[in-house]
Amino acid sequence: MIDVREIAAADEHTGKSNAAASSTSAMFTLVAAAFLVLISFMAIPGGLRHALEINVPLGVSLGLVGLQSAALILINGRKFRFSIGLVHGIFCFIFLYLAPLAQLKSGKFPWVPRGGFSPEVMLDASLVVNLWLVTWISASLFWLSRIPSEAPGDGFSRRALAPASGGRVAVLAVLSFVALGYLVSRLGVDGLLLRSQANEGRSNLSGSSSLQLLISYCARAVPVAFFVAALTRVRESRNASTVATAIIALALSIALNFPTATPRFWAAAIVLGLAIHMGFFKRHWTLMYALSFGTFMLFPLLGSLRNSRSLADSGNANTSALSDIQAELSKGDYDSFSMVSNSVVFVHHYGADGGGQLISSLLGFVPRSLWPGKSVGTGSYVAEPLNLSYDNISFPLMSEFHLNFGWIGVVLGALFVSWLCTKVDAAYWRSNSPAIGFVYPFAIGFVMFISRGDLMSSFTFSLGGCVTVLLLVRLGVVRERPLK
Repeated sequence: MIDVREIAAADEHTGKSNAAASSTSAMFTLVAAAFLVLISFMAIPGGLRHALEINVPLGVSLGLVGLQSAALILINGRKFRFSIGLVHGIFCFIFLYLAPLAQLKSGKFPWVPRGGFSPEVMLDASLVVNLWLVTWISASLFWLSRIPSEAPGDGFSRRALAPASGGRVAVLAVLSFVALGYLVSRLGVDGLLLRSQANEGRSNLSGSSSLQLLISYCARAVPVAFFVAALTRVRESRNASTVATAIIALALSIALNFPTATPRFWAAAIVLGLAIHMGFFKRHWTLMYALSFGTFMLFPLLGSLRNSRSLADSGNANTSALSDIQAELSKGDYDSFSMVSNSVVFVHHYGADGGGQLISSLLGFVPRSLWPGKSVGTGSYVAEPLNLSYDNISFPLMSEFHLNFGWIGVVLGALFVSWLCTKVDAAYWRSNSPAIGFVYPFAIGFVMFISRGDLMSSFTFSLGGCVTVLLLVRLGVVRERPLK
């Protein structure tokens, strides 16, 4: 017979466990919220008050950007330990809330058109960001409500990946050394370690094109796939052979994706993806803390290192970013709000582009020899008519939609991107697809890259890495492991 008292006791125990888990989750959420508030006051003391003194509507609007960015972080952070929505919220909080507060306080905005930004232009720019965020949050709340939190299983890619066979790992090892030889022949040894030398190596090549650039980043992704495949074998059987193979794969991954030789967001995406595959960020909010530290400290530091002419010079790189965050936030590395403002100015003078620039950005990997009419990156696209002092600049994702389709584009773009990101997040935490399990940890980092823009370069780099890994998955390098 069924003992009703035993069932009742079990239900009571389950209820207490769920209540305890909910209480713990709420506590860590409050700690995360306090962390965001603390960053606001410590990084930019008096920043919001100063913005209100300059222009009350602008100060209020920027305050709403901060609140909505924090809400996006907290909503996603409570649902999943890490997610695309969480990373996008961190981007908005730092680049589109804290950075403009620092720039208003210092009176220094990067890439300003002749005559500067009027308060009206900056207000419109903050409204673009607010419209994007309120649409994203509203849509994601609807879609997230239909997704159970991290079930079934713990969501880490390791549970979806069966051990790769020794033969397939050996094939990946050979392909990784081929990729190493290709990049050394193209960039030189110094070009693997320093971006300034890599740029010179590219410029010395005849026929350099966006396609060659895409091939280079596909090559950089091969040893990363080699490492993840080797890692599946270490988890299955930890012995000298599997561990040594994994160490070699990790060394190749770092060498071909060295932080001072590749775009900072590419390097961050690779490091972040490797860390997730290795089992880091098991607890809620740890990714938020790591990304906040990296964006404040490592991002500007790598910016100073990437232009070093030699390894000796890189050792003497300026590390003032570690002591003066407010000054760093006023530099070109944090130009996102300026570029949203430039988008507002461009659309006001020239009208929305109608989608042509967006198509060029999404198909940026197509060689110009096959598509002579292909546009340049959106940052460069607006730099010339606005007479900006520099043209190799970012262009945030919401501004890509604003420039192409105006205000309605911001709404439709946020709806589509938030839906897509929620679907991908759910696919990782809910399924055991080897493709999603393999690629998603790296996609987390690429989201920061794509959020900052411009879309042409960030999408091309991200596409190169992800397509390479997906092809290797399709070839059976890793296989699905049934969920238990």
